[in-house]
Amino acid sequence: MTKLQKLLLGCTIAALTNLAYAQSTGSSAAEQPATGAAASGAATGSTTGSTDPFVQRREANKQAKDEYKMKTKAAKEEYKAAKKAAKDDYKAAKKDSQAELKASGATSAATQRMDGKEMESSGK
Repeated sequence: MTKLQKLLLGCTIAALTNLAYAQSTGSSAAEQPATGAAASGAATGSTTGSTDPFVQRREANKQAKDEYKMKTKAAKEEYKAAKKAAKDDYKAAKKDSQAELKASGATSAATQRMDGKEMESSGK
């Protein structure tokens, strides 16, 4: 082997060793805070209280998105409740008017058409 090949081989081995060490150190460092005090911070939604503007923006966006979801969910539930109340009122009013019509002995125009009374009186 030439000197250049030996040098490249040595550099490659050193780089791979350094890379393997960095990966093993990074993963163990990431596991340690998860079991400690940072786990309680992760449960509340704040990861590290970073000063990085991108992290702050991401957290602010997440908080705004969560608030928006809560507002829309509450508005949807309120709309459904109002719709159900209006439907119940309509049904009650319809039932009352039908009972009133039945009590007076009168028939509705639709019932007269079905019976054929309207057609006979008009001469058709």
